[in-house]
Amino acid sequence: MINDVSTDLEDPPLIVLANAPIAFPDGARAALSRSGKPSPWIAAAAPARVQEAVLAAIASRSDWSLGDNGPGHITFLATSKIFQFKDDVTIRLREQGQYTRVDVRSRSRTGRSDLGANAKRIRALINASAAQLSLIQTSKP
Repeated sequence: MINDVSTDLEDPPLIVLANAPIAFPDGARAALSRSGKPSPWIAAAAPARVQEAVLAAIASRSDWSLGDNGPGHITFLATSKIFQFKDDVTIRLREQGQYTRVDVRSRSRTGRSDLGANAKRIRALINASAAQLSLIQTSKP
């Protein structure tokens, strides 16, 4: 049973609530490694362009509300449509040569199991961001 999912199990992006970081639960590492955790996104673009794409992907969803963001990090709140559950999402962007590594962590505020919602959200965010990046790269020099 997990409700906290990250693409990086060794150094997960921090989720901060009320100025206090939320530690990644050790038990979740083992469960995620067995369950097929989402992979990080390695984008063939500079961090600023990737961040622009991620922000556009978030803005396209009515159930995601943007939180804090700055160079290399973005946060948003995801709200489920039926029960209005709140999940915190943190995105970390790191330059790796000519690529950008994007790690995402999604954590449910309530319950001990998310029934796969956090992993599904991470995959949806990465897919939508990749599509946005493709649009950005073809429309801008």
